[in-house]
Amino acid sequence: MGILSGNQKVEPLHYGEIYDLWAFSAAAKGCLSANRAYQYHAGDRDLKKIIDDIINQAELEISECDTILINNGIVPSPALPERPETKLEDIPVGVKFSDQEISAMVGADTSLSLVACSQNMGKATIVNSSFCHLPGCIEQSEGKGNRLMIRSSDFYPNL
Repeated sequence: MGILSGNQKVEPLHYGEIYDLWAFSAAAKGCLSANRAYQYHAGDRDLKKIIDDIINQAELEISECDTILINNGIVPSPALPERPETKLEDIPVGVKFSDQEISAMVGADTSLSLVACSQNMGKATIVNSSFCHLPGCIEQSEGKGNRLMIRSSDFYPNL
């Protein structure tokens, strides 16, 4: 009915879109795990707020990517195990990341995420440039929700 009808919103994902979604989901799960660790090491309130925003966004991106993959019959990448909670005072000084180190890692990860968004936008067959958020830019299309949509204008203003 809609397959290869010329209406891309109802056609199945092509293998490149599937690969990019799966890889992006796996990377977002790694981002989530790493930022949870950074959250335990961070002492600065503003840095913790930024990390909280990144964690919330990573959870959203994982959910969106995995939903699209599942709707298209693809098994998403496995989730990483939850980290046990710890307090900043319980982390030994020689093992603890400083706030400056965390800031540098968060900045590098954010810039890599933007590059990944741009690459996925360039490969997608449907691009909606009115939306985007970090760590990625995946959005379901209207209708059956089976197309890769890219959002590109809602980048974190405070990073």
